Amino acid sequence: MRIVRRLFRAPWKESSGYLPWLIVAAVLVAFWTFLPGEHDALSWLKDNKDPLSALSSIVTLFGIAIAGLLSYLRFFRGRWLFPKMTVSLEAGAIAMENENLVWIDVALENKGTVAIWNPKTTIRATLHHSDGSKSAPIDVVDFYSFPPDWKAGDYLIDVGETAFDHAVLRVAKSVSAITLFVESRDQNGAMWSRGMTFANCTDAGRSVLA
Repeated sequence: MRIVRRLFRAPWKESSGYLPWLIVAAVLVAFWTFLPGEHDALSWLKDNKDPLSALSSIVTLFGIAIAGLLSYLRFFRGRWLFPKMTVSLEAGAIAMENENLVWIDVALENKGTVAIWNPKTTIRATLHHSDGSKSAPIDVVDFYSFPPDWKAGDYLIDVGETAFDHAVLRVAKSVSAITLFVESRDQNGAMWSRGMTFANCTDAGRSVLA
């Protein structure tokens, strides 16, 4: 499968993978043209000059159209065929008895022209203390969704639609501020990220990064 992908690459990618096939085709045509035999290729070409001229014009126009299309696809790949997504964050803290419950809302909006398949969101939090120290990044693992198993199979964010992830993190009241880094990757490896820092204070209300 890897060999096939390298020889027949997507049209907006490097096109050198087609060059060996074009060379082979040219060699075969030349060999057939000059091969002596009962059916002389050169004589046949002379006898059918007018139809071949018309066919040549059609092939030329077709080749120009294909070349223009491939150039267009390659130039506009990032604007037309490549997925685009905007990540928005909203977070806040709720006072508990011995700690704060930090809630995190992540909005994933499909801004492109193709569906985004199976995006996976990861969140890391860095805790800042009043003395200037900070913790190592912590993976946020407490995600909530309804129904709980809705991501068990394939799912997508269609063009113009927005999907949401919700997570919570329990943080000691002594933490002064929290930095969140959110990353979302689709099944093909395209990645989008966003970060924000907000106070670990229930009086601060919610913090929004749209």
